[in-house]
Formats: sequence, structure tokens, C-alpha cells
Amino acid sequence: MSIPLDTTRALVYVVDRDVQSKNAYEAMAERLGVELRFSTSVEPLLSIAPSEAPSCLVYDVGSGREDTEQWRRDLRKQTAELPLILIADPHHDASSAMGIRAGVLAVLQRPAPISVLEQYLKFAVYQQRSLRALDQKFSRIKHTLDDLSVRQQKVLDLAATGMPNKTIAARLGVSQRTVETERAKVLKIFS
Repeated sequence: MSIPLDTTRALVYVVDRDVQSKNAYEAMAERLGVELRFSTSVEPLLSIAPSEAPSCLVYDVGSGREDTEQWRRDLRKQTAELPLILIADPHHDASSAMGIRAGVLAVLQRPAPISVLEQYLKFAVYQQRSLRALDQKFSRIKHTLDDLSVRQQKVLDLAATGMPNKTIAARLGVSQRTVETERAKVLKIFS
């Protein structure tokens, strides 16, 4: 069974202290067919609402503020569901990169080769689209399960354990034919 992926244009947030790199990011975004939101500091990102589009965050670790622990927590809270790609200077930013490493897709060393960054961005967007598609499918299944009658839910729960119809019927105090009918209804709903 394939999962249809969202084709909404992806959104890549970039926080990079080097404003000169904006042109390179814009060219990369154009090649990848994604929308780019560029900033030289983390503050604008902390004030935005989460995007409905598949998104990714490319974050230059050196773009943080002095109160690093608080903005790291704020950043992860605001972007918890975004794949995160960190860019760090080899020595200066290494400890900062490790400080927010949890949930990070990649830590790239500055200067990060654009081709490597592009591959990670493609993967991040694909990963987020796949996760969103699975979430949508899960929501539909949950909604369908919630719509089952109490008897259908009980029959399904017991049948899922491998229990035969005769035993389910005895356990629920109904006829075997009733169990067969309810199982058939459940199967029809999910097919």
C-alpha cells in the first residue's frame, strides 16, 4: 500500500549569521523548488506560527544569542516537528551544536558543501512529507475506529488477539453468527 505524499511546496527556514550566504541559499532553494525564509538571527523564527507546508530548518549555530540555553529551548519548542540541520564552525560552535543535537538530522561543518546540504534538505522534506502522510492516515484510521459500534470494537479487539469466533461469542455472550456478522462489517469498513 503506498502512501500519497503531500505535494505542497516545501518551506526551508534558514538562520545564518552570514548575510552574504543568502544568495547561495536562494539559488539552492530555486534549484530544489522550495520556498526560502532567511534570517540572520533566531528571533524571527521564534515568533512565527508553525507552517502547514512541509518544512525544514537550517540553523547556523553561531547565530544564537548570549542567553544560549533559553533560546535553544525556545527554538526546539517552536520547531519540535521540523527536521533540523545544524551548521557549525569546526571548533568555535562544536559545543553549541552538541547542546541542541537531540533530534537533529545532521551537523555540517562550515563551510558546508552546497551539494551535501541539498541532499540533506531533500531528505528532510521527503521525511517530513512521509511522516505527515502517515499522521493523516493514522487520523483517518482512528476516526474510523471511533465510529465503530461498541460491539464491533469489542469483536475487533478480541479478533485481533487471534481468538476464534466461537470463543469471542462466548466471551461477549452473543451468538457465533453475530460475531461473524460484526467481523464482516468491520472488514467492509476497513477495505
